[in-house]
Amino acid sequence: MAVLSFLGIALTVFAIFGLVLMTSAYATVIAHAMARRKGYHSVGAKVVVGVGLLGWLVVFVALLMSDWWLLTFVSPVAAPMVMVLLVRVLPRRRTRHFGRRHGTRQLVIAGWITGITGAFATTLGLSFVVRPITSSSELAVLAMLAILGWVLWFVIGQALIAAGRFAQRQPTLDAAFVKDPRPPVLYVRPFDTERLPFVLGESYRYARFYRGHGGPGQGVPVMIALENYLSDPISRRIGPFVALGSPEDLIPPMGGALRKYATDEGWQREFDQLARSAAAIVLEVRESANLNWELEHIRRCGLQQRLIVLTEHPTWRRLKSAALWAWLESLMGFSKPSWSDFVSALGKLGYEMTEADPGPGSIVTFNANGRGVILTTCADVPTDYVTSIGLHVARSGR
Repeated sequence: MAVLSFLGIALTVFAIFGLVLMTSAYATVIAHAMARRKGYHSVGAKVVVGVGLLGWLVVFVALLMSDWWLLTFVSPVAAPMVMVLLVRVLPRRRTRHFGRRHGTRQLVIAGWITGITGAFATTLGLSFVVRPITSSSELAVLAMLAILGWVLWFVIGQALIAAGRFAQRQPTLDAAFVKDPRPPVLYVRPFDTERLPFVLGESYRYARFYRGHGGPGQGVPVMIALENYLSDPISRRIGPFVALGSPEDLIPPMGGALRKYATDEGWQREFDQLARSAAAIVLEVRESANLNWELEHIRRCGLQQRLIVLTEHPTWRRLKSAALWAWLESLMGFSKPSWSDFVSALGKLGYEMTEADPGPGSIVTFNANGRGVILTTCADVPTDYVTSIGLHVARSGR
């Protein structure tokens, strides 16, 4: 009976902490998306959400160690509501700025300040919210919470420092063209979807293709954005991989296309210049108003033979967790259009494509009449994509 009682208590504890983890993950996803939509940079949104989660964790453990420990059963349910409400009261920001990014040094300084002050604030906060320690178990819990807080702030600080130092090493687009005079490959996409995963696959198979700060963990699905997946091989075999940059970028994103930051008034002119000079124009199946203008402009200027459409990567059809991630994307308002909807939208812009889905890993271009032509199907690793695109560019004589 004692064993059964112990198992019952253990299962109850695991259930509570499992609920805590699930609700904190849910709150993080929703709050981060809301902060981004209110004009906060990706780094700033993560800091805002991280501060909220840390504060909630401190309160959770403090309640667990206090006379009001029963309230810990309420906190997992209240956490998402509190997190979302906190983000909702944040003031809306206008973060659009143009030209070369100048926040690199500030990011390095902010990283050091964040790590040091965060650790100090964690220690000070725990000293105020936790009642006097009366047992070794309470001391152990307090020590674990303090270490968790210190590690969290250290990781956030180091991420800011790494981002700033990476951005300092990024060449400008003009400097890249001087160094590599080959025609570029232009990457077009809706700005708010550029960091979403193109590949969602097994770490043992795809981790070696990850490009960016840190790296994917072992045994968990690897999430790689399209530009991270194809930037290096395209730059080596075809030409510089370039893109117009989002005016909300604090610094250029890590491990992707080289950015050109245009003004709101001049971005269409900059796009026209890049499109006319490009050997190829790469597009993932997405939709937005500005993307529609770009596709219509490409068709109107007779550049459709340079357009390369990539369907979803094969990992989205075979990985079980892909359905969960697709649901999270739709929850954040980033759901992908179906192939038939994408074809219908292109039809209104002057393109002709069959409504039959060519399948995952397909690469589609267009002939002189704007009719879709499938270059290959079942592309998987980066060399599959770059080989097909490179052959198409070579046949076109660009």
